[in-house]
Amino acid sequence: MKKTHNKKTSPIKILRSYRNTIADFLSKKQDFISHIPSLSLRYLWRFDKKQWKNFAKLNGYGLVFGLCFSAWLYAFVFIIEGFGGFSEDSSVWANMFFCALLSVFGLISVASYLFCPARIRFYFGFFVGLLLLYWIALSFRYSPFPFLIPFVWLGIGCIIGAIFWALLYFQHIVFRIFSIMILGYIHPFGFDWLVPQSFFAYSFFGVLDWDFLLIVVGVALIAMALFKNDIKGFLYVSTKSKKSFIKLRIGAGFFGVLSLIFAFESVSPANKKPTPFLQNLSNDLNQQITKEQIALVQTHFVQDLKWNKNARDSIKKSTFSAIEQARLEGKKIIILPETILPIVLNSDNPYEVSTLESLKNASNDIAIILGAFSKPNFNSTYVIHKGEVKILNKVILAPFGEKMPLPDFLAKPLLRLFFGIEEGLDSASKPQDFHLFGLIFRNAICYEGTSKELYKD
Repeated sequence: MKKTHNKKTSPIKILRSYRNTIADFLSKKQDFISHIPSLSLRYLWRFDKKQWKNFAKLNGYGLVFGLCFSAWLYAFVFIIEGFGGFSEDSSVWANMFFCALLSVFGLISVASYLFCPARIRFYFGFFVGLLLLYWIALSFRYSPFPFLIPFVWLGIGCIIGAIFWALLYFQHIVFRIFSIMILGYIHPFGFDWLVPQSFFAYSFFGVLDWDFLLIVVGVALIAMALFKNDIKGFLYVSTKSKKSFIKLRIGAGFFGVLSLIFAFESVSPANKKPTPFLQNLSNDLNQQITKEQIALVQTHFVQDLKWNKNARDSIKKSTFSAIEQARLEGKKIIILPETILPIVLNSDNPYEVSTLESLKNASNDIAIILGAFSKPNFNSTYVIHKGEVKILNKVILAPFGEKMPLPDFLAKPLLRLFFGIEEGLDSASKPQDFHLFGLIFRNAICYEGTSKELYKD
């Protein structure tokens, strides 16, 4: 008998095998987790080794798709923090490059949703919830129970996972297109912070529903053109005629690209930088103030110190010092952060009364905009100018930190347990505006600046 010898596989053969595997996947459109059997909770609880391996694989695939869906946000943060992108100091060409990059990540996000295998849809949604909405739990850092943060993360992941489980139940591409279009209108507990249209806010594409529909259809058609066989459930075409099948793919690709072109934002990409109202003041022919006359103050108070009553005087002193400094520099408006004064500023307490009076006196030469609480139980913006005070209350409250996103019979006991209070904050019924120097401003505090409700009119 001939002896068999184990020969080491050459690196070239390994690379070829990987190339063939990838080519096989692209050409045959294989479901790459089809070999994983459905999980059985009964055997999972019995610590069946095979079931736990399958569970780990499903989570791994869910994490990969979740990262693809969420990558645009982390790319955006990296561009802003790492390169100062979309700022006044950023060049036009740099902004165009950043727009192109975020456009690509946005398209990848849409593709990951449209073609996510149905079997991992819950795991996909679970990691999307963690990657995009993890910050909801961070308010527990300032409660007596910071160890609850992982449990809140788990709850957030399960809620978004359940939503994705329903929306991605069918793999038919028409159903997927419909489901991603309604995703932004599903608001768990009233919070609208998962809106896929917003993924393209800093891209070459528009953000209206019509633009987003064109983007989604374009991605679906281009994917149909790139894969040899038809996209599952999208269109059945006989492949007997190779020539007609090639024409079909070319046509799908052409209309896919055309759909994306129609979704392009009409504004020049060079203007795709943050353009808040204040940045355009110098272009207003009737303006009475320039952005250089506005002081934006950042503070860095440690949270544990800020909410300590013994620290009120030092915070108050720092606030008035910043106001005086801005006045000496010739500023006409000073804007200080949310709850810079951690007190009910309009209460009848002598300390609050004297503080508000001091702010009125300081507002003769400069308009003061700052955050504090107001009666009966609001997180508010105070606009103080020439002794006049206008109070604008927050509309969209942050979950857990300001409002327990649960029915009252559950929320009240949890507020007592976690934060030692009987009630969460109240919210205003609608967004509010204020006037300064002949201009109209919309009040938005913290995360409500990301809510669609603040921009209705």
